[in-house]
Amino acid sequence: MAVRNLNLDLNHVTAFALSQSGKERRHHDAAFVIADLDSGDLAQSDESQNLLTTRHGALFAIAEGLGGEASGEVASELAMTFLSATLMNLPLFLEPSERLRMAVEKANEKIWRCAQHSILLTGMGTTLTALLIHEQSACLAQVGDSRAYLIRRNRLTQLTREQSLAQLLRDAGAVEVEDDAAIPADILVQALGVQPKVTPTLINVELGEDDQLLLCSDALADKVRDEEMQQIVEQADEVSSACQQLMELAQERGGGDNLTVLLVRLDAPAQSFAESLAQADDLKLVRSRHHAAPESQTHTQALKAEPQAVA
Repeated sequence: MAVRNLNLDLNHVTAFALSQSGKERRHHDAAFVIADLDSGDLAQSDESQNLLTTRHGALFAIAEGLGGEASGEVASELAMTFLSATLMNLPLFLEPSERLRMAVEKANEKIWRCAQHSILLTGMGTTLTALLIHEQSACLAQVGDSRAYLIRRNRLTQLTREQSLAQLLRDAGAVEVEDDAAIPADILVQALGVQPKVTPTLINVELGEDDQLLLCSDALADKVRDEEMQQIVEQADEVSSACQQLMELAQERGGGDNLTVLLVRLDAPAQSFAESLAQADDLKLVRSRHHAAPESQTHTQALKAEPQAVA
């Protein structure tokens, strides 16, 4: 677990993360990172400290190695290392969303190359949900089926959509509601490191005072209902307490899979967000598809697990 307090240029941000092995897993193949991209300081294990971050922003990310596949724990750790290192070195004249996209693509390329040079790592891959906070904005990058939620004004909104075969079929209306449970939930459309190219889905969010962003394993969402997540996050005095309560509730209900929870809480002076809050009654989302395949190609490529953006 890790706790990190970050003072951004306009925002005060507190973040905490927990990751625990599931009862049915032989390996802990999940990883997370909380990074001050100015200083290069990372939190990937037990530690607590205050940091000042300004120009580059702050990175919060979780990754889950593909269950049952080769070296999933290696892939998830490499994803955190490559992602944060790349973001620290990209030029600041780029938009935050462009920096994050490039960092995800570079991390994918490096994991893929590592797998090609070792028979022990062949086939490794990982999901990735990454949050880059810069000034008053946040950008999410999604590959796979981990989750990101925004908790704002007594409302919990899922920001990401699972990049899975099951979700693809639901979106296409190809399955009836009663047949939904029969669709395998663990077949992903894309994952980091399993192909030489990847197409992350990017989501931009304008931040408001007291916003909270929750990154978590899909296993947590399987055990804890949305209204329970919202209640726990909003009522907890500390982000660490909220993460621990979410983890304990999921485990009480049979947490056989690895679980990771990362919570980011904003607490800024009202005047810092006056203009944003005046326009923030409704959630602002902008989804980007980079190099997406034409509509007619989406279904075929997804079934072959080729890289493909899923909004």
